[in-house]
Amino acid sequence: MSGYALYDDSVSASQMFIRTSANSGVACDVSGTLIDSVCVATGTNSAAFSGAYTCSGETRLAINNADLYATATGSEGLSVGAGTGCAVTLDLANSILRGGESGFDIQAFSSGFGGTAVTVSASKCDYVTMSRLGAASSPIPLARRSGRVGPGASDSLTPQRPH
Repeated sequence: MSGYALYDDSVSASQMFIRTSANSGVACDVSGTLIDSVCVATGTNSAAFSGAYTCSGETRLAINNADLYATATGSEGLSVGAGTGCAVTLDLANSILRGGESGFDIQAFSSGFGGTAVTVSASKCDYVTMSRLGAASSPIPLARRSGRVGPGASDSLTPQRPH
């Protein structure tokens, strides 16, 4: 898997410090739980944490007490998506998420076909911007944010980028 610093298809990873400088790279991709960890992506169009799941049924992920930083242009702090027939639920807690310029702190996406759904809920997390991508017939709910939000940001789920 080119461009992945940590790719773990098992249950969980904890107490990790992972960094990638690859353009279009991914610092962390864990298919279960990420705990007490730092993931940093410094290449353009990269992601600190990314997962695109092609499952049949449901996939549940958890990120607890993590710092997810993507510093370059077009990069995402967290990017999670679902393919056809896959329902992904991501529970975030006590985490800091930062995307680069022209990127987002949180991005959720779906293919929009066949029961696809992505749900991201955040509790006591620090992030400002978010994006939802997918077919109009397959909305992607993002739970109301909690924790600090940027100046002038509202509680709406409309993606906002400070100028």
